[in-house]
Amino acid sequence: MRFYLLDKLICPHCGYFPLSVVVLEEHQGAAPVTNTRPCALYCAHEAEWLRNTSAEPPCSSCLKRQIWSGELVCSECGSRYPIDERIPNLLVEEAVDEWIKEEQTWWDKRYMKKRASQNDTIRVKRVVNEKEVPGNRYYERNTYLFAPLRQRGIQGRLVLEIGAGTSQYVAGLLPPSAEHYFYVGTDVSREALTIGSQLLPEGDFIQCAAGKMPFRREIFDVLLSLGVLHHIPRWQSSLNQIIDLLKPGGWMLFEEVIEKPRVLGRFRKHSLTASIDSPHEGEIVFDELLEILFQKGAVIMWRLKSTPLRVLLVWALGRVMEKSLVVTKAVLDADQLFMKVVGKVFKSLGPREALGIFEKRQDEGTHHP
Repeated sequence: MRFYLLDKLICPHCGYFPLSVVVLEEHQGAAPVTNTRPCALYCAHEAEWLRNTSAEPPCSSCLKRQIWSGELVCSECGSRYPIDERIPNLLVEEAVDEWIKEEQTWWDKRYMKKRASQNDTIRVKRVVNEKEVPGNRYYERNTYLFAPLRQRGIQGRLVLEIGAGTSQYVAGLLPPSAEHYFYVGTDVSREALTIGSQLLPEGDFIQCAAGKMPFRREIFDVLLSLGVLHHIPRWQSSLNQIIDLLKPGGWMLFEEVIEKPRVLGRFRKHSLTASIDSPHEGEIVFDELLEILFQKGAVIMWRLKSTPLRVLLVWALGRVMEKSLVVTKAVLDADQLFMKVVGKVFKSLGPREALGIFEKRQDEGTHHP
């Protein structure tokens, strides 16, 4: 982790800010390419409140410093959080119930196997600066989520990904080294974060639970929540906590399962690169999701998708879609047509996923990030 995160982190036990750090091993790495000063209140490099310093903080040299091992320490409650291989562990007992433990164990085992296998590596499409990218997930996330974000402007922004896993879509579609922004990935699975830190050495990664995020309120410009909420117990309260981390006017990009598949379920999972079930595969009621989001701001775009027809087409043409933009568009267009015609008549044949962009309401006197 880099020192600038101490301007963002709070103690997940008691909420104290700022934490202090004990550095046991430190490495020099490439700094994010941006002229934006990442810290607002506290400079951990100088161990000083910014309001008490008259000199310009040494951001360029600070951002090159990677804390490889050590401890984060809360001086208020005495809690200590280890840092190992530059990933701090801020999981707390009250956030890790049986549900979270089972998820964590399951995902750790899965990604441990991936790390151990030379024939089953995490594949990443490098698609920097390309407007349209073939492939099932890649095309939609690039076209409907990341492309609008790039058009809005992401340079110098602070981006948080909830349930980042290996960060493979960010690495392929929106790499911080190319777009010049600060990226923080979080997950309960340490194995996933370890792979993510290898794919994105310019990013920072924190092990924590979505229901107990260790960050100050309203500090992130962008949140990414891609297929996460249906894995979380009490997703409604977790979503409210997550939105609290977003600055007024900031964006949250989301993609979510809105109902468990009841028609061609097994094929659907295989075709949508989700052929494996973690211990808790829940579902999100889309109207309830929208209600929570509209209480906090506006959903400026959403798109329903993934009918049984698409399931069959992706199952049959998935590898072709990865290479052909024409085939990718044809399958997705067929999915939309099926949803509007057949899905309206037979609800069980309707869409099972949704993606969209949420914009948090501007408070009076605040400015667009």
